[in-house]
Amino acid sequence: LADDLALVFAPMLPVAFWMRPLVAGAGLLVCFSGAYRLFRMMTGSSFTDPVWLPIQLIQPFGVYAGYAMVIGLVGLLVRRIFVDRVRYISAPSDFLWLAILIFIGFSGLMMKFVAHTDVVMVKEFFTGLMGFSFGTLPVDVPLIVHLLLVAVLMLLFPFSKLLHVPGLFFSPGRNQVDNPREKRHLAPWAKAMEEQKN
Repeated sequence: LADDLALVFAPMLPVAFWMRPLVAGAGLLVCFSGAYRLFRMMTGSSFTDPVWLPIQLIQPFGVYAGYAMVIGLVGLLVRRIFVDRVRYISAPSDFLWLAILIFIGFSGLMMKFVAHTDVVMVKEFFTGLMGFSFGTLPVDVPLIVHLLLVAVLMLLFPFSKLLHVPGLFFSPGRNQVDNPREKRHLAPWAKAMEEQKN
């Protein structure tokens, strides 16, 4: 029976491996846009006034995106722990970033379903923070954890491996000509070495 199940599910494994980061990334994007909209409403920013239409359209899916984000990130953490070749190349910081993102998503869901946060008080706090007149922040554990972890993420993001995303646009495969069969690309140091051999 196990061999039969392996034959049935083996072709689906590559899809399952690629779905976790896709689901986690899509959930993170939708959750980030929802948090952006909430923060913009709280601070009264006129930078995107009115709120952009795509952000308005994805708002009803925010809760589902929260679930997708947490489930996808937990799947990535499980993969990083139990797959030998991934565990071998993992640094402790990789586990830290996954844990921070999981707890941010989990605390966001806790604010929605367990300890309902007073959004009006949070809005007054951030509006006062923008004008240097500090108000009171609700003392809800999920809110404090959420805001603290988001602050840690924002502080450490520029120094982390997560910043590799913008490097995609500077990749040699995107910026260099792809004609190695037509023309041999030879670095100056390699040309000097070849001339020394001859």
